[in-house]
Amino acid sequence: MHDAENAAGAEGRFPRLGGAAALQRDAVGGKAAALSRLRMTGFRVPPGYVVTRAAYDDASGRGDWLRLLQDAALAAGPGPYAVRSSAAAEDLPGASYAGMYESYLNVEPAGLAAAVARCFQSAEAGRVRAYQESLGQAGSGAMAVLVQQMVEPTAAGVAFSANPLTGARDETVISAVPGLAEGLVSGSEGGEEWTVRNGSATCTRGGDLLTAEVATAVAAAAQRVAGHFGAPQDVEWALDRSGQVQLVQARPMTAVPEPVAWQRPGKGVWIRNFRLGEWLPEPVTPLFMDWLVPTLDSAYNRAVAHSTGVQVPMEHAAVNGWYYVAPPTPRALPHLLFGGSLRYIFNCVVRPMLDPRGADRAVLRSLEDEWRTECLPAYRRLAEGQPAGGDAAGLPDIIGQVEDVVGAAGAYLWYFSVTGGAAWKMEMALARFWRRHLAAAVASGVPAASGAEGYQVLLGGLLPSAPPQVPHAVYSLDWYHRTAGEEPAVSLAPADARRHAPSNAADRRRAAEAACRRTLRGTRRCAASTPSWPLPSTTRCCGRNRPATSRWAGRCCAGALRELEQSCSRPEPSAIRRTSTSLPGGSSEPTDHPGTLRCPGAG
Repeated sequence: MHDAENAAGAEGRFPRLGGAAALQRDAVGGKAAALSRLRMTGFRVPPGYVVTRAAYDDASGRGDWLRLLQDAALAAGPGPYAVRSSAAAEDLPGASYAGMYESYLNVEPAGLAAAVARCFQSAEAGRVRAYQESLGQAGSGAMAVLVQQMVEPTAAGVAFSANPLTGARDETVISAVPGLAEGLVSGSEGGEEWTVRNGSATCTRGGDLLTAEVATAVAAAAQRVAGHFGAPQDVEWALDRSGQVQLVQARPMTAVPEPVAWQRPGKGVWIRNFRLGEWLPEPVTPLFMDWLVPTLDSAYNRAVAHSTGVQVPMEHAAVNGWYYVAPPTPRALPHLLFGGSLRYIFNCVVRPMLDPRGADRAVLRSLEDEWRTECLPAYRRLAEGQPAGGDAAGLPDIIGQVEDVVGAAGAYLWYFSVTGGAAWKMEMALARFWRRHLAAAVASGVPAASGAEGYQVLLGGLLPSAPPQVPHAVYSLDWYHRTAGEEPAVSLAPADARRHAPSNAADRRRAAEAACRRTLRGTRRCAASTPSWPLPSTTRCCGRNRPATSRWAGRCCAGALRELEQSCSRPEPSAIRRTSTSLPGGSSEPTDHPGTLRCPGAG
């Protein structure tokens, strides 16, 4: 009888979640009002009650205050409990107040009074006042505290009922971490990510925590919440020990984009996978697009002007979260072609496919020298230097450091894209010769060199050992994605380790080279040599001595392929020699190739 009286008194003093009477936002705050409405409708919400400001002011000074809180908690269920703030101004479409107020988890019954008091006090915190001022609000309105039975989750996280980047209402984006989601909600953890569309779940990051079935159940709950409230929702959820999805918060998504409409942001042609877009494989965050992209683009343009003497500015914009760029229009072509950049365009874009060595000699080698002697040392000095202010750096210092690093990355990106892009185009000459003269014969003699590998077998295993993992390597330029050092370590099974071993790739390359020699034996003789430093007075090319100072010195390697391709009708004995490529500094690197394709960006 006494317990029933206590429960009845607690119900009257502390409104219960999901009770017969709907709780009003202006009395219990946005969080408690939303959860009570969901629990009343049949959603799985942990049971609990609300301590209003009026109840706190009226009874917190009483000697039985702690007992009153404990009786109300016991009516909700056994502890421990979660004690969280609930303000009338929070969880609105334009003001989430996320992370502004205090929350306390795993609170035992004896600690309820202290936790409730600290939640009320958090309404006066400086960060709350600063957030209110940024919104033009005089205060947060009514403040209450929510006490709920604690869920012991196997996993927890956040579900957006609409894609926060594209605005797609038929996509639910889920983030999940093991146990409690405090780190995920605060932003200190990234977590596993899933996208669910039309009942089909796809893991986009991680993959060892949730199953597709669980991700689909979380998405279904989030979509039902959005349907109930009539707007896209940001839902915090927890998966309990029985496998049920419990909802611990629901609020409208802030700044959700309108449904996707693919419209050009300006005149002319706009493309995505060009310039910076080649290194942004996914939608970009607003912070990256608004702050860092202009810094990257400006540094990139300065580096282009430093190398070519020509400014090539291009407009960029975000379309539904994706980076897009407008390449130069035909009106800009005279400026580009006759302003000094024609030589660079020809030697970086066209000539590597036809005459790799000539392109290297004309432009690419000088660009590599600029990178090696100017860009790379500056980048290393920046990376190795002590940040301004050290551990005590203020916000302006941190912003300056970020912009310095991004500026260096923009310059670095120019050299990487122009030389790396040319090196990729150089493979076209090798691929063309392989396809016309070697593919069928080599594939029949070396099965490992056929199929998916093709001519690329000749480029495998060139390093003596696998390169070490670089912790700062990135999947995307956007800050949101993890670096290589932040990704979970991947262990290869023994079979995979053998298949990926560099020595195995080197063995396949040597076998393919031997097959190439056998195939070419009996065709026109070609002994192509890469000139050393300094150049010899003559070089041997296509059976003749050519003066090194003539155009033949630069055409030797690429010319060797063309001479073989256009071989005369009178075959000559093959004499493809093993040559030694001289390197800067006097060292030598043996090579078994009839000519050397040099990657200007290789260190």
